[in-house]
Amino acid sequence: MSFFFHVFSHSHSWLRAPCPKVPLTQEAHQVVNERRRQAAACFRQDLADAQRKIDESVANIATTHHKSVQCVQKEFHMGRSVLHTRRTVNAWNAWCAKVATEESSCAGKDVSGSGVLVDIIRCRKCEYLALTAEQKKELVENYAPIRDAKHSACRTSARSCVNDITGTLKCVRDELSALSARMGLESMLWSVHGTTDFSLRLMCFETDSLTDFMGTAMRIDREDLTTRMEGYSIQGIHGAAHNHREHIVSVRSELRGVILHKLREITRNESAQMRYKDFWPKIVQRYKVHIKGWLSDIPFRQHYFLANPYTLTIHRARERPQ
Repeated sequence: MSFFFHVFSHSHSWLRAPCPKVPLTQEAHQVVNERRRQAAACFRQDLADAQRKIDESVANIATTHHKSVQCVQKEFHMGRSVLHTRRTVNAWNAWCAKVATEESSCAGKDVSGSGVLVDIIRCRKCEYLALTAEQKKELVENYAPIRDAKHSACRTSARSCVNDITGTLKCVRDELSALSARMGLESMLWSVHGTTDFSLRLMCFETDSLTDFMGTAMRIDREDLTTRMEGYSIQGIHGAAHNHREHIVSVRSELRGVILHKLREITRNESAQMRYKDFWPKIVQRYKVHIKGWLSDIPFRQHYFLANPYTLTIHRARERPQ
């Protein structure tokens, strides 16, 4: 009994007595702070040496294999620091941007390209040389917010979205592998796309200890599970598209019914049929009538040939009170 209590007391730190707190004198504080500063300086120096060696290795690999430095850095996942590099705005760039904006406003269209810079240097460089230091400083202050706003870019194409997602997931996978190797952290990463704007292959990643966890312990096929995840994530989009399609069909049916009813009402012929393709000879010349109220900027044709925005515009115009 005493042996068990003895082991229990030594294996739990919360049963131990707190360590005595030793007050330090002013000289001891100075010595401790000096040691910390020296350790921090050595740490920064080692980081700088390692970075220098990495840069030399990258340059050697790029030269040996006829690759660009950016390509080698991308393979080493070093592009993030390049994207976040801080650069100051100079007066020349700010003045060129201002001149290009002025010429664009005068011409009424976007003026850009390498030819614009050549024209500015040839024709208006003397204006820049005549600027004072205060004017250059004002140009830099006005251009800095515009330049910062350009850094927050949006992915506009499907290819750029896929490249961004693929590169980010690759970095995340490498970080999870590094955590597993250093600290024994086991994790799983399953990624599916939740939009139909682009196509993305299902990505499943598990560390070494969890490779067969879903199949062996949970009896779940990971391909089937990720497919279900993808379907669940985009079912809301498919439902909205299905509802929109049903709404368009009902609106077109309603418009066809209204036009046919008005035609039979004005002609007093219950067997009259609307002819959209041969509207002039079979409707106008035969019944001596013409349609009134159709929007002039929308072509008059069969409703299933009309684009969805045109159909909804006609529907809203018909429901609008006169």
